[in-house]
Amino acid sequence: MSIFKDCDIRGVYGEDFTEREADAIGAAVAELLQGRSIVVSGDFRTHTPPLKEAFTKALLAGGVEVWDIGQASTPQLYFSKRYLHTYASAQITASHNPPKYNGMKLMFGDMPIRPEDIEQIGERALQILSGDEKSRESDDANRSGGDKGNNGVLCTLCGERGENPGKYHKTDTTEAYETMLLARLRPVSRNLHIVIDAGNGAMSEIAPRVARKAGIQVTPLFCEYDGAFPNRDPNPAVLSHITALCDKVKEVNADLGIAFDGDGDRAIFVDSNGIPLIAEEAMVIFTDALAGPGDSVVYDLKCSSILKQAVLRCGSEPVMERSGHAFIRRNFMQRNSVFAGEVSGHYFFRELEGDDGLYAMMVMLDIMEETGKSLRGLLRNVQYTAITPDIRIRADQEEIEEVMRRMENWTGEAGVHPVYIDGIRLEFPDDSWLLLRRSITEPAFTVRLEAPDEEKLRTLRKEAEKRLEIQLV
Repeated sequence: MSIFKDCDIRGVYGEDFTEREADAIGAAVAELLQGRSIVVSGDFRTHTPPLKEAFTKALLAGGVEVWDIGQASTPQLYFSKRYLHTYASAQITASHNPPKYNGMKLMFGDMPIRPEDIEQIGERALQILSGDEKSRESDDANRSGGDKGNNGVLCTLCGERGENPGKYHKTDTTEAYETMLLARLRPVSRNLHIVIDAGNGAMSEIAPRVARKAGIQVTPLFCEYDGAFPNRDPNPAVLSHITALCDKVKEVNADLGIAFDGDGDRAIFVDSNGIPLIAEEAMVIFTDALAGPGDSVVYDLKCSSILKQAVLRCGSEPVMERSGHAFIRRNFMQRNSVFAGEVSGHYFFRELEGDDGLYAMMVMLDIMEETGKSLRGLLRNVQYTAITPDIRIRADQEEIEEVMRRMENWTGEAGVHPVYIDGIRLEFPDDSWLLLRRSITEPAFTVRLEAPDEEKLRTLRKEAEKRLEIQLV
């Protein structure tokens, strides 16, 4: 399986993603940047520093101006790109993946990276890995020697002098980032108490510190950096991973719990009873507070219809998009939407031009402060539906094609409306829907179903099992 995905680069460290791959990717990115600036950071995984160093050296050798902000969350990197006015950004991270993984998130210009950009970088990196290293080394050798270009400035990381050496800047944007976050929360008059579960990831120190500066009482949980993630999996969207947070919220009688993923761009909220909110519930709260007539809200096609109904109540336009951070963010930015969300726990805000788990926490606290309500109180008017989680079914390519064909046969029936944004989504007259998508990470497909109530969901599930000849368990 390739490490070059639709939206990012990701693989098992030491097997399919090593310093060698990081170096080749750095060289490929340098060719695309053509001397323009990039801000680089890395998460707190144990193998991130050597990968980041290899990538940065290759950028410098390729004549790129590099701003290095050290180890930080992905949202701080996005902030730093705007703050430092760089053309591109690169975060060494595997985000919410298990500890053995690592990878890279890239952004060029004002928009998220496109699949064709990833494909271009991957093709060039593979050329370098398969034999172009010698050609590249020869080119570097021809350029080196003497104090030429840039007044002979020495690349402090790559250790080479040349006609077009890159420029290296080491800087810290933490104080500026915290100032931005604190400006989002109005003065706190309520005695709000929260539990922060950073999962030993990138928000471990900064999230409790910012909350305390804002006047919030904080009980920290797993808030020490540890790239081996000894206490829980980095993905908080899997609710079995945050049972310790749920228990701690009840134990200390907190008003709110929040769990971050490994690099801090995802967040999952827990109410005062220790019950996690599904991401769509948090999206409803944000939509109710932020959206109004003339606005648009972008969401991925796996979202429960409770979000669409909230958007319509606000007089705003609901915009469905395919799943994936880059796809959601691109549509959100092109429309200048007020908010966007993804069921994995990404929350996008117009003022950020992107997503940030810690910023989402500050906005949620601000909403609670302004309304005087609890999380559940903010959801009191929601008309809930019955929805399944993603049901993942392993299958070979031939089996997947056959299931997709059966799904396609269903689209021609009266009253069935097909949507082809990502896979096939069938929408039915009673507001039920069924989604079938191929997995991009393994030989499998996923199914998700929603209906107005549990009885209709059971009926739809049985019909889907019959027509698609699969077991949905």
